[in-house]
Amino acid sequence: MTRKTFTINSNEEKSLDALGINKISIKRISSNSDIHSLFSPIEVTISKPTGEIKKWYIHATTYFSNTKPGIITDIEMNEIITSCQNAVLKINNTMEHAPFVLTIEYEELLDLIDVLVIYVNNQSEGRTYSLHPSSKLELMSKFPDAKPVGQLYTSYENEQLFQMQHGDILRPFVQGITNLTDKELLRIGRVDFIDSRTNELLRQMTFDL
Repeated sequence: MTRKTFTINSNEEKSLDALGINKISIKRISSNSDIHSLFSPIEVTISKPTGEIKKWYIHATTYFSNTKPGIITDIEMNEIITSCQNAVLKINNTMEHAPFVLTIEYEELLDLIDVLVIYVNNQSEGRTYSLHPSSKLELMSKFPDAKPVGQLYTSYENEQLFQMQHGDILRPFVQGITNLTDKELLRIGRVDFIDSRTNELLRQMTFDL
């Protein structure tokens, strides 16, 4: 996949919406600034209007031995994956008195599965969530290491207790059924929850940070 780039000054913000893509995978950060300004950790922050914030810390010193000021220096890292909708990227060097320009190298992150269908079977004391057979086959094809369990059951009492303590139960249920990581969940376009008896669409959800 073709990589693209954009530049950002340290201590400024970048709206990822402006890139015109849905999801992003940040692969590399580089700078041609004075190398001594990069000796302290660089904080990469992605925030949303909902208040959700994710942070990554990049320690650059190990990559910059024998490097002189003025030449391009790369920070290799584990990729940062996020949706771009309403997302704001900020890169902040802890040495605020030494600002510099960074180049962000990224790829558009395409969905591996457009729609994942989960059936919901409401029973007298609880409900069962189960993968649609075709969705399970597609999941196993696109994510061969996932090993989905296929279905999960919860009582109404436990579901209510979980929601009171942790919030929405559907994301952890999707993760439990599919056995996907947080990053892998971002490769799913959306999840449809369908009543197994009436085929009524109960809810749709997408995954964010």
